[in-house]
Amino acid sequence: MILEVKRLWFKKVTIFLEDNLPSQFELEKKYDSVTVISHKKLNLRGWKVREKDTSLVDLTVPNEEIFKKFNDTTRNEINKTLRDDLYTVYFGKNSDELYSIYCNFEKAQSRVPVVKKEMDVFTSPHIAYKGDILYGLYVIESFPYMRVRSIFSKRLMENDTEMVKRISNAGRRLFWEVFQNAKKRGFLSVDLASVNMDNPGTRSIAKFKLSFGGSIQKEYTYSYRSVAFTLFESILVPIRYFFHRFKI
Repeated sequence: MILEVKRLWFKKVTIFLEDNLPSQFELEKKYDSVTVISHKKLNLRGWKVREKDTSLVDLTVPNEEIFKKFNDTTRNEINKTLRDDLYTVYFGKNSDELYSIYCNFEKAQSRVPVVKKEMDVFTSPHIAYKGDILYGLYVIESFPYMRVRSIFSKRLMENDTEMVKRISNAGRRLFWEVFQNAKKRGFLSVDLASVNMDNPGTRSIAKFKLSFGGSIQKEYTYSYRSVAFTLFESILVPIRYFFHRFKI
């Protein structure tokens, strides 16, 4: 997937898991900001590169084998939801309701949500219980590869222990449904994005992602910024954070 956006007069692009890229010269000439996310080592001289581990779920094997790789807790929680017909899974685009849940989830962790217009380009599988949406994803489709962009739920806004458990079960069920749907449509893998067990702040989400039995792969993020865009970004980001932090 190639995602182009504009910031005032600046042109920005993010390229997700594309096998065929324009030349480095073409990218730098056309855009003020370029981000390339790839599982491959690329020769992009002078660009910054960040390397991290990601969990990759292989969809080329039978569904039974995919499910068998899940850990015991994940399989048990999914099976609980399968015995309860009050759970409903939906596949579709973004909505105001979904985006609101995403924003609340991000703000609860002191993160600045991405604007809705940018999130609208992603598919948004989600799961509801008795019609109430509990858990959602923003998913990047760069056929034949799929990548999870964002995971969000009502977990951080819920105090009831039983409901928190239901949300947890719903999340695991949603991932299982996404894997099956992607496989049916011919996708080869689903990238669950960064897993970092060394950072206490990300250990729980990394453990959750690894519960689906994916293999650890290297993911590379390459970035280019023009001098003008770097200056613009250094001013914009603190302003955006201030407005979201203090809800102005």
